[in-house]
Amino acid sequence: MLAGPAGAQDLKIGVIQPLSGPMALLGKYSLEGSEVARLEVNGKGGLLGKKVEFIIVDAPDAKAAAAAAEKLCTVDKVKVIMGTYSSSLSYAATNVADKYGVVYWELGAISDSITARGFKYVFRTCPAASTYSYSALKCMSEYLAPKLGKKPNQVKLGLVFEDSLFGTTQAKFGYEAAKKYGMPVVANIPYNAKSTDLTPVILRLKAAKPDFLLYPGYFTDQVLFVRQSKELDFNYKIALTTGGSGLKDFGKALGDDSDGVGLVGFTSMDVNPKFAKGVKEFAALHIKLLKKEADGPYPLMNYMGTKVLFQAIKKGGALEPEAVRKGALSIDIPPEGTETGGGVKFDPKTGQNLRAITPVAQWQNQQMPTVWPENAAIAKMIFPLPTWAERKKK
Repeated sequence: MLAGPAGAQDLKIGVIQPLSGPMALLGKYSLEGSEVARLEVNGKGGLLGKKVEFIIVDAPDAKAAAAAAEKLCTVDKVKVIMGTYSSSLSYAATNVADKYGVVYWELGAISDSITARGFKYVFRTCPAASTYSYSALKCMSEYLAPKLGKKPNQVKLGLVFEDSLFGTTQAKFGYEAAKKYGMPVVANIPYNAKSTDLTPVILRLKAAKPDFLLYPGYFTDQVLFVRQSKELDFNYKIALTTGGSGLKDFGKALGDDSDGVGLVGFTSMDVNPKFAKGVKEFAALHIKLLKKEADGPYPLMNYMGTKVLFQAIKKGGALEPEAVRKGALSIDIPPEGTETGGGVKFDPKTGQNLRAITPVAQWQNQQMPTVWPENAAIAKMIFPLPTWAERKKK
């Protein structure tokens, strides 16, 4: 694995990520971002005068995540655990960490339920699911609907989502956000991410005739959805997704058919560097330290969050839960002050970073430039999307 066993004089931090199973790809990319931060800080002399080492445990499912947290807390006796990409994994692991009074530093799992429990030592640097959904509806209502010459109540929204904690949470907040903006929801359809045929789902959506889609999902299922939408001639003016569509493999899998798919979520690497200060430097550092390019937004978000953890440890002066909590709550990074374009200020009641953001990027010619908000954008959004028939004529 990327980081070796921790020495007696090292600062030991537990890491839980899905490194096998269906979520392994994004789990590995997430870990890479943290590893860049670890190598970077160690190259500058370490933290509190010691080298930082990760004790990494693979957790392909929620049961494994709980067991991983149990091991890290009782066998390895770490005081801080990082993770976890998947909300289901994080929810299970944070329950265990809370039982032992261990800090759980969430970098990538977004379900609001993770922080809603008010655990004293849970902190999350990435945005919550509600932020995604409200950001998507804000974009649709305040930016896209006016481009059609319409008000939000004159366009129809379709919700389609994978049925785990990740997808259902975002769909719930998407529904609430649509209600807030007065946008009618004409479809609200869950499906299993392991499905090999989404025809019934797409036919229901096609019958509902939504203008806009909000689509939380993973990688394989989102590729399948686009392929079968084309086969079934299901057209929409925009689809804003969350999840796996931000990976380079998404564009490779779909080719030109990926054009126009939007991603609401972690900041894309293709973003205005004036908005996301340090993003270009991270890209170069990833290549230098790991000998490969960062793939998608997950390494960037995990790099930023891991750096913030290191800052909390430094400010607290010790790798002890109470010291890390004190250090975390003292952090005050303004908006546009991090590599993702967001800032950092933790809610003392929930541990959620209140300045985390969710821009919109869009697939265009095998690239994924940021297209909204306008101060983060480096390209214009393709909107409304051409129909599949119109694409064939090109």
